[in-house]
Order: sequence, then structure tokens, then C-alpha cells
Amino acid sequence: INGDKKMESTVCCSDSENDGFSLSTTEKLNLSLDELSLERPINQAVPQPTTLSTTNTTVSTTSNTTFRIVTIIFLLLSYTLAMVIQDLGVVLAVVGATGSTMVAYILPGAIYWNLHDSGSNSTMMGLAALQFTIGCLIVPTSLYYIIFG
Repeated sequence: INGDKKMESTVCCSDSENDGFSLSTTEKLNLSLDELSLERPINQAVPQPTTLSTTNTTVSTTSNTTFRIVTIIFLLLSYTLAMVIQDLGVVLAVVGATGSTMVAYILPGAIYWNLHDSGSNSTMMGLAALQFTIGCLIVPTSLYYIIFG
């Protein structure tokens, strides 16, 4: 078979459901035999893998080192907090005060402000700025009452 010859194939499908709907599609595929071949011709060279430059290796090593240092710092801080704090309620209160306020007030206002241009709707931009500002006021207020209250 010559590689220049085309192969025609007809694909038909029909689907009937209880409601009487039927779908019939006919499609012709024209593919050369070279496009269907999965084997490499004998005389074609096998591509060689590319080598990494030293800068990529350096960046990878730096990223790996940074990851390890940050991980060790987080583990040491977590261990220190676990040994020092007697009441877990204080930790949960701080996490709740900062995290829930961030998710409910600060992030939605900041995201809306960044996604929309300032000239689109001044009322909505003002409300987004107000929501962001209220969130930024709630966090220190709630932390004050958790720590000193």
C-alpha cells in the first residue's frame, strides 16, 4: 500500500431513547496511512533528550533549599506554639478572627476592586472599598479583645 493513498471511513451512529428522539451522524474521515502509522521508519533518527542548563539546576536547588528552610521554620514554630500554649481556645479564636474576617470581608472587596476598572460602576466600587475597610478594622479590633479582653 502506498503512503500517499487516502483511506475513507464512514462513521454512523443512531441513538433512540424512550421519548422518540433519534440522532444520526455521518462523518467521513480522510487520513493518509502515514498519519495512522505508529511505527518510526528505520532510517529516521531518534530524537535525543534535551539537557538542562546549569541555571535551571541552580534554580531547582535554590527552590528546594528554600522549601526545606520554610518547612523547618513552620515545624519549629508549630512545635513551639504547641508546647507553650495551654489553652487551645485562644489559638482557635485568633485563627477564627483573622481567617473568617479575611474570607468574609477583606478578600471579596479586594477581588472585586481588582477585577473591575474604577470607571465601571462607582457605587459598587465604593461598596467594595467599604467592605475591605470594614474588614481591615474588624481584624485588629477582634484581636485586641481576644488578647486583652
